[in-house]
Amino acid sequence: MTEPVGETKLENQYQAAWEEWYASEDAELWDRITGDGLEPEAERR
Repeated sequence: MTEPVGETKLENQYQAAWEEWYASEDAELWDRITGDGLEPEAERR
């Protein structure tokens, strides 16, 4: 089964957004307030 044309682009945009979020100071602040206590997936490996 093949992916729809825009799906890969959207997936890349989400990945870029998460990387930007985790690189910002806001991520740490919000994680303390609303975090579930779990480590981000990249840190669990």
